[in-house]
Amino acid sequence: MSWERRFPGVLTLALMFIPIAMIAATFILTDYFSVNPTTYPPPFNSIVPLVLLIMAIISAAVSYITAKDEEPEWGPQLPFKIVEAIDVAIIVLSIMLVVLLITFYFI
Repeated sequence: MSWERRFPGVLTLALMFIPIAMIAATFILTDYFSVNPTTYPPPFNSIVPLVLLIMAIISAAVSYITAKDEEPEWGPQLPFKIVEAIDVAIIVLSIMLVVLLITFYFI
C-alpha cells in the first residue's frame, strides 16, 4: 500500500545517530580510556561518561522500538532491518563500554 513508509522516519534516524555522538564524547572525556586521564577533572572523566553511555543505551533502545513499529508488513523492509541492526550493535557496544568504564574508574 502507498500509505506505509518505505524508509525509517526522521525521529528513528535521529535516535540512532545520537548514541554514536555520545559514545564519541565518552572516548574524548576519558582520554580514550586512559588509566590516568588528565584532560578533564574527575567528575567529567568517570561519572559523566557513565551517564552518557546509559543515555546512549536508552536512545538506541527507543530507536529500535520505533523502527520495529514503523516496519511495514509488506514491501521493502531492508532499511528498517539495517536500523534495527545498528541499534542492537550500539546497545552491545555501550554495555561493553560501561563495563570497561566501571572496571577502569570505579573498581
